[in-house]
Order: sequence, then C-alpha cells, then structure tokens
Amino acid sequence: MRVSIGLHLKGPLNKSYCPQKQKVTFPMLPSVCKALYQKGYALLDISSPKSISKGAMFRYKIMFIKLSKRKGKEVKSKVNRSLYYFILPALLLYVVFWVSPVLMSFYYGFTDWSGVGDYKFVGLDNFQFLMRDGTLLNALKNTGIYTLFTVIFGNVLALVLAFILNMKMRLKGAFRTTFYIPALFSTVVVAFIWSYVYAPYYGMIYSVFDVFGAGESAPNLLGGTGTALIACAFVEQWKTCGTMTLIYLAGLQNLPDEVIESAKIDGCKWYQEMFKVKIPMLANTIAINVMLGLINGFKSFDYVFTLTGGGPGNSSSTLMYSVYKLAFVEYQYGTAEALAASAFVLILVVSCVVLYFFKKREVEA
Repeated sequence: MRVSIGLHLKGPLNKSYCPQKQKVTFPMLPSVCKALYQKGYALLDISSPKSISKGAMFRYKIMFIKLSKRKGKEVKSKVNRSLYYFILPALLLYVVFWVSPVLMSFYYGFTDWSGVGDYKFVGLDNFQFLMRDGTLLNALKNTGIYTLFTVIFGNVLALVLAFILNMKMRLKGAFRTTFYIPALFSTVVVAFIWSYVYAPYYGMIYSVFDVFGAGESAPNLLGGTGTALIACAFVEQWKTCGTMTLIYLAGLQNLPDEVIESAKIDGCKWYQEMFKVKIPMLANTIAINVMLGLINGFKSFDYVFTLTGGGPGNSSSTLMYSVYKLAFVEYQYGTAEALAASAFVLILVVSCVVLYFFKKREVEA
C-alpha cells in the first residue's frame, strides 16, 4: 500500500534517510509524515522541489509505502543471527583459554596431582589440609589486610590529590604529570627501586635517619613481621595512585557547574561543598576506584614476590603468593589448585556484594 503526500514548505527540505533503520530525519518534516512512519510506513521517494512564489515556497511530493511486519521481522532475525558468527572466534578463545582452565583448576583441587604423572581423587583432603595447616587462614588474613589498605588508603590519598590538582594554581599540568609518572613503570622496576629505599643499612630510609645521627634506629620495614605486608602494599599504592587520581580528577571535572554554583550561592563553606555536594556526586567514580582497589588487593603477588618472598616467615604471604609457592616451589599442585579455587569463590562473592552495595546506593541517590 502506497501513500502520496503533497507539501508546500518554506525553504528547501534537507533529506537524511537510513534504509537499514528505515528512518527519515527532516528538520522541517510535518507531523503527518512522522505519524505515517510510526504506523509502519517507509519513505519510498521524494520528488524534486518546485519553486513557488519566486523561491519563497517549495512544493514536494513524498511517497510512502507500507512495510510487511513479518518480512521486517525475518530480515531483522537474519541480521541478528549473522552477528553471532563474528563473535564466535573470540568466544572460542575465551572458552578454551579461560573457562576450561578454571574448570580444570576446580577439578584438580580434589586430586593429589604433583604437576606431572598420574593422580588420584582425594575428595576434600586438600581443603582440610589447608585449614589444618593454617595456610588458608593466614593467606586470607594477609590478603584482607592488604586489600583494606589498598582500598581505604589508596582512595583517600587519590581523592585528596584529585581535589588539590583540580584547584586553580600554577604549573597544574606539570604536577598532574609528575603524580602519574610512577604508573608508567613496570612492577619489577618499581619493586627494585623500593628495595633500595627499604634496605636496612644503606637504603634511603636508613640514610635519612643517619643524617640525624639515628641510623641504628632506622626501621627495617621489610624485615619486620608486622610491617612487611604494609610496606609491600604501600609500594603498590605509590604506583597505582596516579591512575586512581586521574579517574577522580576526570569525575570532578565532569560535575555540573550549575550544582556547584548553587551550593556557593546557598552559602556552603568549602568543606561543606566538598563533603555534601562533590563527594556524593562522585559515587560512580568512587565505585570504580574501589573495585580497582579490590582487584589489586586480591591479586597481590608481584610486590610480595619481589620484595619479601612471603616473609618474614609467612607474615606477608597472600593468597596468590601462597598458590604460587604451593605449586611451583613445593610442587603440591592439587593443594595449590584447591587454594586457587577457594580464592576464586571468595573474590567472586566479595565482588558481587560490593557491586550490589554500590548499585543500591546509586538507585537510592
């Protein structure tokens, strides 16, 4: 079914038509044409404009055609099915190199596999050994402390730096670049630098104490059971703080100026504006950085491996380092896989709880 409409318009009619989406966009399109489009008609043809009254008016003849709903659905279904072929290679790689190893990890956690040769099914013996030996509880405790320090200290420091760098001051760009530079270095380089900072008899901390005649009193942060874990977490924050600050800075610069100006007109002090206006509006940005902190905390391995090797004793041994030690040092692959499976479940549960909490707060806001 075809419908023909004659139009008299002031000025030329700018045509923009997308056949795939069956859409017509006209800055001067009358409501009757839009109504036809909404009822399932598609643009078929537009005649060339004819000038009336010395160019003041233009006459058009617009032709619409009624589309079959069934045909449209069949075409759309074919297009949707063809899109799946494009994601099939990536999906296969994901299944082969991620899903399958995770499932095999869970399976080997119930065996006594040593990494090579045969193995036998031992049930929950590996999990019971981890509980009796204290490896699981110690790794959970250290990982929890590491993660809390990363999330709390890292976000507070990054937020403070973001507020400072968002102020009007000279050399603001230079300061922003300086704070972001550590994020450009690799983990090994950062750990190597900080190993000299923490060195007990010749490091930077010892040298500073020695200037004041208290070199013998300089703390050995990596050698103390109560300070080694926090010292490793601090190094990670020194590296990642620039990235978190940049995210907060982007969030601050995207805050609507109207709200900030309204708060100032209402008489808000600078601290009221910060805590009652700006920070609540940064809820989504805070959620992103909290999740980044959780991820960095739960997968903490690099700095522990490089700086302390899990010591002194097992005081800085985290979940990921304990998995590595069991698998590649003690060759207890079955026990290591059991610990890795426990870590996977724990991280999944904590991540879901945190995401649910922030999603709920976002809806309430």
